[in-house]
Amino acid sequence: MKRFLGILLILFICISSLFIGYNLKSLQIQGLFKDVLEGQEHHSPPSVVIEPGSAVETASYIIFQDDEGFVYAKSGDTGEIEFSGIGMDESINWALDNLRSGGSIYIRNGVYSLDGSTQVDTCDSGWADGSGGDVTVSLNAVHKKEGSASTMLEVADSAGTELLAYHDVSTVSWNDAFYVTFWFYSTVQINDGDLQFILDDTNGCKSPLEQIDWNMPKYPGYMPANTWCLIRLPLSDARNKAASITRYPINLGSIVSIGIYQAVDKGAYTIYIDDVQKQVSGLPILDKDNITLVFENGAVLKRADGHYDSLLHVINCDNFNIDGKLTVNGTRYELDGGGTAAGTEMGEQFNAVYLYRCNNFDLEGIYGYQNWGDVVGIRESHEGKVSVFGFDNHHPVVHASAADHIYANVYAEQVDIDGAIWIQTQCENWVIDLVANDCDASALRVDSGNTHIEARVSQYDTYRTKIDGDYCDVTVVSRDVVESGGLDTHVSGSGSFNRIKLTAKQSSWSGVFYGIYYTGSDSEIDVNIHGTGQAVFISGHRNDITGKIVDANVKGFRLLGQNNYLHDFSVSCLTAEVNFAVEVDSNGDFTYIEGGYIDCSGAQGMYLDGHNGTVKDVYFYAIDQAIQFDGNYWFCDGNDFRGCSDDVIDNSGTTIFGNNLWKDGSYSTTPP
Repeated sequence: MKRFLGILLILFICISSLFIGYNLKSLQIQGLFKDVLEGQEHHSPPSVVIEPGSAVETASYIIFQDDEGFVYAKSGDTGEIEFSGIGMDESINWALDNLRSGGSIYIRNGVYSLDGSTQVDTCDSGWADGSGGDVTVSLNAVHKKEGSASTMLEVADSAGTELLAYHDVSTVSWNDAFYVTFWFYSTVQINDGDLQFILDDTNGCKSPLEQIDWNMPKYPGYMPANTWCLIRLPLSDARNKAASITRYPINLGSIVSIGIYQAVDKGAYTIYIDDVQKQVSGLPILDKDNITLVFENGAVLKRADGHYDSLLHVINCDNFNIDGKLTVNGTRYELDGGGTAAGTEMGEQFNAVYLYRCNNFDLEGIYGYQNWGDVVGIRESHEGKVSVFGFDNHHPVVHASAADHIYANVYAEQVDIDGAIWIQTQCENWVIDLVANDCDASALRVDSGNTHIEARVSQYDTYRTKIDGDYCDVTVVSRDVVESGGLDTHVSGSGSFNRIKLTAKQSSWSGVFYGIYYTGSDSEIDVNIHGTGQAVFISGHRNDITGKIVDANVKGFRLLGQNNYLHDFSVSCLTAEVNFAVEVDSNGDFTYIEGGYIDCSGAQGMYLDGHNGTVKDVYFYAIDQAIQFDGNYWFCDGNDFRGCSDDVIDNSGTTIFGNNLWKDGSYSTTPP
């Protein structure tokens, strides 16, 4: 009996709990509908579990978003959600502001859209003459970039250094702006400093807060005539006379007028302006040291189409780190070509991740795909590491200027312009590991003015590696580089004091195809080349050249400079089309050739022009014509001509010294 009563008691308790739970839920639902009816939107954030042993547990904050696009910042210490907002930039910067002495932020997977531009002026109406009669303002519904029209300014010859035109726009806060962008077209070339763009907090641009000199990064120093150009001008605080450096949002406040000022008299011409936007970097991080962003697999930063700036913009941050797997997608670039009959469009690329004045950084696990601009841009930064995977990007995976002591590990596939890695200017002490596949651009491009770049490059179906810097140590393994229709080559360069080691194989070619084309001097060149048109072309001076060439279709080693030293080499030409295994041009004075092996059955060995050269200890194997001289005072010593039809032919009849001049091996120190 007692057992039966116990069972009844348990059933009563369970039924009562269900009834109470149902009523509580009903009250919650009623309260929710009451909030909605009263116009108060109810939004409950989802929970995030902090898993023991995971990277999330040690993070200072966890960033995540729900299905409705709300982005939350959750404390890694307490588990409490401390902030929520519509955009990722708000939430992550709130978290950054609350890190007292650095820390880590963990970003959950999800696609985070970063929209950082505001259209200030459609240029469909509203502009007025600011010169007092020197400018005629009208609309042009045909010659435009967006909307219904562009604003056309016909500038008379009488116009001087003055405000050309202005537009009183709707009041917009510029406190968070980095740049102003707009489309511009001129019937005359505009040089940097000829025009200025004005931002003002009073009508009519009467007291400018910003008066920014024109610049056109695509063509440094000028903007071409009859060409639609996307202009991007960095803002500088005019009140503080700051330099034009992209460093901070400058807190201009509300802007109510914009204008164009002519600083240099250009005579009579016509200009068009369209689509003026203020630009905010998608996710700006400023003046934050000792920060680590950890991206969960599946976290994507994406820029909405039509916005002209970086996704992640990091400025003046020391010890900044990215870890995990960050995917960046959708940066914008206005591509050359496709313009009107009057001219082509010119634009500027924008980085997915941009570091400016950052030291001791570590960027790991960045994946960039389908970006028009650079995946990672590094400027005026020092002592860092970057590891990037780039696929189907229009511009470089890594692009750097004024950066030193950097290690870069990059895989690049399908890069179209400038190079998978582009070391542009004032860089030194880089160590690079690069794999480039199926790229129409260079694998590695090192411009002049950069020094001490050490690189290991593997390139496949890619244009070339280009070394124009100095004191570089570059090892390249190359297979089937792309024929560009121009300088088709595995490696090219023009620097000095470089060490270049090339292992290359070309399955097929047409015309003149180079293994290495080098115009630099005082460098060491070591090659192992299989299958090219002209294997080695050296036009610089005082280079040390060695290596092996197999199956050259046109020439083996071609030396055009002076005082070059070719030694410990071999040329095995498996085609009779080779005209010379070694050729010294008429400018190749004081060339020294030593210790080689030439096996070109049915072809020719050496053609030696220039003067005062030496050929020593070279084995010519079964060659129809071993040496043909066209220069003066060549010294031949210790060469082996066994099996050759003709040892030496002296075309010019000038003085030749040495032994082994003829088959009988006779030797004379006087001219024959």
